[in-house]
Amino acid sequence: LPPLAVPPLGKVLSLIRAGQASAQVYREILSAMDATVAVLDAYGSNSKHCDQISALSTLVQHESGIAADPASVRDRCLKAIQAIDEVVATPQHSRYRQSNDYASDLVSDY
Repeated sequence: LPPLAVPPLGKVLSLIRAGQASAQVYREILSAMDATVAVLDAYGSNSKHCDQISALSTLVQHESGIAADPASVRDRCLKAIQAIDEVVATPQHSRYRQSNDYASDLVSDY
């Protein structure tokens, strides 16, 4: 699981906009987006978990101010992962980008 420490969003956004964010900041963002994609791949189409995904989508939409349907969030995460991965090279994410399989068991690869 990714770390549960959430950096202050305002600070992160200002660092990114100013071009001063470190590779570690981007790795933290990648980790959160990887987890988001993995959850949506694993549970997004499962009617058993529809209520939980819907509740999380509502929360994300409220916090971000933009539409947060699961397919859109997944697509935006994948695009952002690709964009960041092109600049901040990490073996873990390069492997994911090549396989594009976020629903696999990530723990077994370590």
